Amino acid sequence: MSSLGMADKVAIALVLLALAGQLFFQSARRRAPYSKLRKVNAYQSADLLISAVAEKGRRLVLGIGNNLTDQGASLSGVAGLPLLKAISRRSLFNDQKLQTVSGDGVLACLSQMVTHGAYQNAVAVELFQPGEAVLAGTTRFASLAGLLPEVNHRANGGVILSGQFEGETLLALDLAARKNILVAGSTASLGGQAAFLAGVCNLALGEDYYAPAASLETDPAAAASLRAQDLLRIIIAIALLVGAGLTIAGVL
Repeated sequence: MSSLGMADKVAIALVLLALAGQLFFQSARRRAPYSKLRKVNAYQSADLLISAVAEKGRRLVLGIGNNLTDQGASLSGVAGLPLLKAISRRSLFNDQKLQTVSGDGVLACLSQMVTHGAYQNAVAVELFQPGEAVLAGTTRFASLAGLLPEVNHRANGGVILSGQFEGETLLALDLAARKNILVAGSTASLGGQAAFLAGVCNLALGEDYYAPAASLETDPAAAASLRAQDLLRIIIAIALLVGAGLTIAGVL
């Protein structure tokens, strides 16, 4: 059996440190899990957008992307589901129902399950309509074609895009801008991030993409994970600076 290399040992140490940080913050912040928690700008904007749309009696569109089961599938495609869960809880009895759009069959089924669960928790299952979570298309461009009419709907007051999106999403962002519709977004795709930046919408970058439940204060475990993530960032940054200094000094 081959011995572990330095890179493997560092990776194991980071994983153990992350788990330790998760457990520590989850137990230490049990009573106030969201106190002094760093907020992600994109999800803060989404939070304000949710409230503004509800006050005006307008409709909110949530796009949760695609690429969960298609070629090049990625589990990052499900990152929009915690956001859907958080928004559903707050918008069940709004004048206009939340409209969820996905570009993957499995995501569409999961989004319907999440929405149905929100109604079930509110003891209002009879109000659930399957049309609140729809499949826009089974490919990138087909799902975009299905998303555009939802963005263009006359009752819309805001659009949130969270999931796997690519550069063609710029068409939807441009349509929203021309209709003066506010947009917030998060994606792990570099092409999607470029489109969001060009579309001048609030964007979550890097690991913050996975933090909707923490920022919207719906999951204490997610808040502990975000704190542990920030701690790891600090430790890694310090380690890099120390390593660079030792290298310059000729020690390493």
